[in-house]
Amino acid sequence: MGRTKGNDGLGELLVILGFAVVAVALYYDRAGRGQENDAALIPNNIEGRIDFLVGKLNEQFGKRWVDEGFDALRAYLERAYPSLAALVGAVYTVEQIARGQFIRVSGYAKQQAAVQRAFAR
Repeated sequence: MGRTKGNDGLGELLVILGFAVVAVALYYDRAGRGQENDAALIPNNIEGRIDFLVGKLNEQFGKRWVDEGFDALRAYLERAYPSLAALVGAVYTVEQIARGQFIRVSGYAKQQAAVQRAFAR
């Protein structure tokens, strides 16, 4: 009889959740830092909560220190997860290109452009 692992997939779920949090943090830093910007791929209720938290941090410590903290966090995450950072950067770039075009770009076309940009780096 073979031994079975006592793992019910919780570890894998936590790893996926961790990558999702890192991706959201990188995308928010690039696209939505500050209440005046809107990160298109982050739902507004989540982004609103993040903006509220950042606003409170700005009140407590000052915008300059919070920005430096975000810059340090971004630099660390980009060093720790370079492929994920490249993918987030490619997705953000494609979103910006799609916003600048007057024609409608399908989600599939954006996805393919993001994949091409991510692998080109």
